[in-house]
Amino acid sequence: PPLLLLLLPLPSSAASCSPQPNATRFVCTEPTLSTFPSGLPPTTLAISVEFTALATLLPTALVGLPQLQELHLSSNRLATLPEALLRPVPTLRVLDLTNNLLADLPADIFASTSHLQHLVLQANQLQALQPAWFRHLPRLRWLDLAANALAEVPPAVFRPLHSLLSLDLSHNRLASLVPGALAGLRALEQLDLEGNQLGTLPPAAFAPTPALR
Repeated sequence: PPLLLLLLPLPSSAASCSPQPNATRFVCTEPTLSTFPSGLPPTTLAISVEFTALATLLPTALVGLPQLQELHLSSNRLATLPEALLRPVPTLRVLDLTNNLLADLPADIFASTSHLQHLVLQANQLQALQPAWFRHLPRLRWLDLAANALAEVPPAVFRPLHSLLSLDLSHNRLASLVPGALAGLRALEQLDLEGNQLGTLPPAAFAPTPALR
């Protein structure tokens, strides 16, 4: 589906991580890379730093990239993110953090990314959902939280996500889904709960999701 194309690796025609004035997409998959590339042109639209040894990001890593729309950081060693990381990139549409070591996120990490549409946090170590993460994401359409360590979905935690179409909570540790857990998700069409510890679901679990199919 077209939705998935945004999250595939960037095309081979994209430039390497080395700064190139006329390039807009940069790909770096060097296994020994431990620092985020610097000196990229302000016209950069997409960056892919994946399958590397990247373990930390400076708060200023994305400064000077005001047009950035896609940031792919999957399969690295990131255990934390600075709260100010995304402030310089207000036009960001896609953020992929699959397969890192994130156990938590700063409360206001997404405060400046109201245009974000695709957020992938699959295969991390998240243990709890913070309502603050989602309050600035009214345009989010796809949220992937699969393969974490989530034990519950707090009531109305997703309420600000008015545009969300797909929510993946598969392969977590959910033992129940309380009424109101999906409150606010009136546009939700797809929900994946596979691979949890759910024994029963209350009849009202899906009441606020009229578009669910």
